[in-house]
Amino acid sequence: FYSSPDQTVSEFSSRDSLSSAEHFILAHAYKDKGDFKKASVHFANSAFVRERSLSLKPFPGTIFGFMKKFSRKSDYYEDAAMELSSIFLSYNEFEYSRKFAALVGKEDTSLYREAVINRVKAFDAQKRYDDAAKSAEEGIAAMPKDELKPVLYIRLASSLRKKNDLDGCVRAYNAMLKITSDGWQAAAAGKDLLDIKKGGIVPPSFDPLLAAKGLVAGKEYSDAIMILEKAEIEIRGIDPYTLAEVRVRALTGAGRVSEAERVISSYSGSRGDRMKLIVIKADALWQKGSRAEAVRTYQEALKNADGYDGKTVLRRVCFYLYENNAAEASAYCSRYAELYPDDRNADKMLWLAAKPFIERKDSASARRYLERMTEKYPDGDHSGHARFWLWKYLSAEGKKDEAEKIKVKFEEVGAKITLK
Repeated sequence: FYSSPDQTVSEFSSRDSLSSAEHFILAHAYKDKGDFKKASVHFANSAFVRERSLSLKPFPGTIFGFMKKFSRKSDYYEDAAMELSSIFLSYNEFEYSRKFAALVGKEDTSLYREAVINRVKAFDAQKRYDDAAKSAEEGIAAMPKDELKPVLYIRLASSLRKKNDLDGCVRAYNAMLKITSDGWQAAAAGKDLLDIKKGGIVPPSFDPLLAAKGLVAGKEYSDAIMILEKAEIEIRGIDPYTLAEVRVRALTGAGRVSEAERVISSYSGSRGDRMKLIVIKADALWQKGSRAEAVRTYQEALKNADGYDGKTVLRRVCFYLYENNAAEASAYCSRYAELYPDDRNADKMLWLAAKPFIERKDSASARRYLERMTEKYPDGDHSGHARFWLWKYLSAEGKKDEAEKIKVKFEEVGAKITLK
């Protein structure tokens, strides 16, 4: 696993026989070296427990015939079929690429999804767009979770656009953007939807709000704003919060922060939703690299977080303030532990609250947090640190009996720091 392709080839080439796993590893080594012919032979030889044929010619028909043998399949059969599908797709052997992809079952969802994508690519390359779209739809229907579908929706939309089915293309993008409006898939959808919009023939399924979400994902903020500004009639009836959310993301991303703030201040929904909009503005600032301004905005939201769970925001603020040696870091970290005592980060937050005082040799202030740690989280990940420093402080004060009790408990929980 840690050898170079040349080392793997040298090692395995000297052996008289190889297991299916070793053939699979050797195939990957040849693939990494760019020798796809030898890779294809060894992928085929990894497919069965005992069946071998090192004299196989690296032709798609020959290798496919071997893969269709009635023999006990190895654990690598479907992975090998997928690799062979990709290799022959790169050689423009589209029919055989699809045949190899068809050998992949649905049990391994991720592998099956990749096989569907290869089938769609092969059909697309042959301009068989109806077949490509049908394959993509079958793959989407087979996915057990929505989060596995976006890339297939992208392939479906692409095939439909190639056959000039713009309405079907837009519907596919809409379905994808309803699952996720983040990541490269959303960005690709936004870009293509904008291109369709600019083409002049806009199908009735076009949703400017979803298109804007995709453009924001691709950091095309000005285009997102433009689509929203030109779509006032089209977006009537849309949930006001959703519209405000997209506008705040786009305006902040474009550097028009004051306009984003006006959207927030004019929002007439619940106080909790208004806090969410402030956090969305802060998130956009954070992503742009304006982290100090983002943290100030987060702090503004936390002051008025009525009806809004600010745990994620507070955690980010705590870490930022601590890493930047801010005077208020300890207070925020302590607040986190108070508000979310059962959270897995709670004892760490108390440790971060204590550390600045330890470094400043303010033992009285440090002990307030250290004692809370040992009391509330006696077996926490950072309890060893707390006991170590409490032991040092008590020893320095001449309180040997108390220090010894701390040391005993320290050793009982298996702390990693050794007392000296």
